[in-house]
Amino acid sequence: MHRLIVAATTLALLVGGVVGASATTRQGSALRLVEVVSGLQAPVQVTAAPGISGALYVVEQGGLVRVVRAGKVQPAPFLDLRSKVRAGGEQGLLGLAFAPDYATSRQFVVNYTDVNGHTRVIRYRSNGQRALPGTARQL
Repeated sequence: MHRLIVAATTLALLVGGVVGASATTRQGSALRLVEVVSGLQAPVQVTAAPGISGALYVVEQGGLVRVVRAGKVQPAPFLDLRSKVRAGGEQGLLGLAFAPDYATSRQFVVNYTDVNGHTRVIRYRSNGQRALPGTARQL
């Protein structure tokens, strides 16, 4: 549950920007959203890879997984599934989960809606910087 709250908070920070009105906590201190990064297209998830520091992975509904380091979106995507994904409404690239031992196994799983409207759950490996498309295995 804690990871879900952290992920939701991080996503709000990534896409929320600065909000004109601020919320007040019980102690009376003001909370506000601060834009951490911009330039993302329809982000649906933010996560971190176990054992990898300094990087956030942002899942974009249209089919890209982007890497954010030091508040900047890296130019090359971690994974590009745009040609395989049907995006819009509740469809698209919807989830990313790293293996608990990702730092050594380099395995992760994505969930997306393919161009025919079918749900796909695919396992990949990466070289640490990018996904290796030839390692894709449907689960």
